[in-house]
Amino acid sequence: GLGLSRSGGMLNSDVWIGSVVNGAASVIDSDIDFARQPCAGTTGVCRDEVRGGRQDVFGVSGSESGGTTFLQFSRKLDTGDSIDVVIDPESSM
Repeated sequence: GLGLSRSGGMLNSDVWIGSVVNGAASVIDSDIDFARQPCAGTTGVCRDEVRGGRQDVFGVSGSESGGTTFLQFSRKLDTGDSIDVVIDPESSM
């Protein structure tokens, strides 16, 4: 996974969780509001659409080689989704 924090820690972070299964790559746009907990209702690590947002990743590809997973995906800097962190290219995230 990869994420951007709003507060400097895992909580309240915009995250992307990816995998490659049987050669098919996937990346899920998610949000963390309760660390180390699977999504339960709308609490925990949940897909954006569970909290009223949407999946904003596209162009997902990936592979596995030698026990390492390689993923590539795109997302707009500002998705317009209130759950997503706006990525400011001028910022030192």
